[in-house]
Amino acid sequence: MVAVRSLASLSLSLPVIRRADLRAQVLLAWRILSTRQHLKEMDARMLKDIGISRSQAMYEANRPIRDLLN
Repeated sequence: MVAVRSLASLSLSLPVIRRADLRAQVLLAWRILSTRQHLKEMDARMLKDIGISRSQAMYEANRPIRDLLN
């Protein structure tokens, strides 16, 4: 006989994400992606002001989105 789990028992095993937590994660991801885009747009003088090279800026700006999950 095959055991069939009800939908209710299956949902209990899934992690619960509160709306506030999800909202905070989405806002953080949006801010990081926005910052990465700004790094791409900065000129040499701006990068020098914040103390990073063009290659460092491009490395950070082009990091994959999955990096946000870690």
